[in-house]
Amino acid sequence: MKAGLPIGPVRRARRTLGCLFWAALLPCTVMAADAPAAAPPQAPQSVAAPIDDFAPFADAALEARYRGLIAKLRCLVCQNESLADSHAPLAADLRREVRGMLESGQADAAILAFLSERYGAFVLYDPPLDAHTVLLWAGPPLLLLLGAGWLFSGLTRRAQTATPPTPLDASARAAVKRALAEEN
Repeated sequence: MKAGLPIGPVRRARRTLGCLFWAALLPCTVMAADAPAAAPPQAPQSVAAPIDDFAPFADAALEARYRGLIAKLRCLVCQNESLADSHAPLAADLRREVRGMLESGQADAAILAFLSERYGAFVLYDPPLDAHTVLLWAGPPLLLLLGAGWLFSGLTRRAQTATPPTPLDASARAAVKRALAEEN
């Protein structure tokens, strides 16, 4: 494209759509980069005011299991907080249910399986890879690959269409010299 010439509406629309595509893709790639390595938020060890109003655990190991479990579970109301951090009434009910299941002697895996069966894999901060969550796990890398392919094809297309200037033949060179001489 020569300097000073206006950009056509089609080219302007393509450029705008490309910018919007990359602006939408950037958060996805950042989340994809953090998703596999991100651990669920951990409950603070020293809590100033307890969220629940029930009596403390008799066994410290049982309390550690409880804290670990409620940190692995997502609040269904808040959706971006763990059960440990949420102040929603449903979160308090779920914490009470987890506590009752722990005190009845159930294993952590059984509790997580029960809650994910009842509320879906959404309740887990680290959902398993299955038919329902495959898009969640494969979506960001696929978008990243599609964006890289789009960028690569655009760059190769641009490199193929860019042609070096052809040298002028003798008659064209003479015409340019005459035009310059007439201007001066």
